[in-house]
Amino acid sequence: MGFLIRTAIVVTIGIMLIPADPAELARTGKASEVSTIGTLVFMKTAWDDARGFCDRNAEACTTAGQFGDLFQAKARTGAKWIYGFLGPSSPTPAAARPFPAVDATATGSLPPPRPVPRRKPTDLQPHFAAS
Repeated sequence: MGFLIRTAIVVTIGIMLIPADPAELARTGKASEVSTIGTLVFMKTAWDDARGFCDRNAEACTTAGQFGDLFQAKARTGAKWIYGFLGPSSPTPAAARPFPAVDATATGSLPPPRPVPRRKPTDLQPHFAAS
C-alpha cells in the first residue's frame, strides 16, 4: 500500500512540474486562482487525512491487509507458473552439471607457470656461526 501512495505522490509532483497550456487554463478560469502555498497546504491536509484513515476505518484496513496477502500469494503463484513455463527446460539444473576441465594456460588467458627453484636442505639451515 505504501508503494502505491509513494507512486501517486511522485506522479503528482511530476505532473505539477509540467507547464500548463494557457488555452487549457483559460477554459475553466479556476486554475489561475491556485497558488503554490495553497497547493502545499492542500497536500499536507490530504496527507494527514490519509494517515488517519485506518484509525477511522479499522475494518477497511483489516480487509485491505487480507486482500494484500491474497494478492501477494497469487502473484507468487503466477511468477512460479511463468518461471516454470519460461524457465530452464532441462531436468538437470545448471549448477548440478559438472564443468569441463580446461587448461587455462592452453587458452592463453594465463601465462605458463614459472618453474619453482628447488632448495637443498642445507639452504634451509639458519645462517649463524656456532661459537
